[in-house]
Amino acid sequence: MIEVGPIGHAPSAPNSDQRLELPFVYNGAGHVVTVPTKSAEAFARAFIAVLIDLQGSFPRIEDAINWINTVPLPGYGDDTARDLLEQGRGRSVLNYLDAFRRGAHA
Repeated sequence: MIEVGPIGHAPSAPNSDQRLELPFVYNGAGHVVTVPTKSAEAFARAFIAVLIDLQGSFPRIEDAINWINTVPLPGYGDDTARDLLEQGRGRSVLNYLDAFRRGAHA
């Protein structure tokens, strides 16, 4: 499970040496994604790329995360952006967002 929080306030765990923190900026505020192990790094990096792409659409990071986790994307069945990210298809999510902005609704 990944966790998102403000920089400097990332959750700590007893095995924190195995946790990976990936800092990023969302609408001018510093945040960090914390993942339990290095094996989750690819997912976390794709998750951050989608979050950063959503900055203009959602002023609050919580709303962007909610969209990623819950809204099925037209053209991808019942899959949400998170489902696609978990399948290693982060580029598909970014392409969907780009097409949506250009008016090419799926």
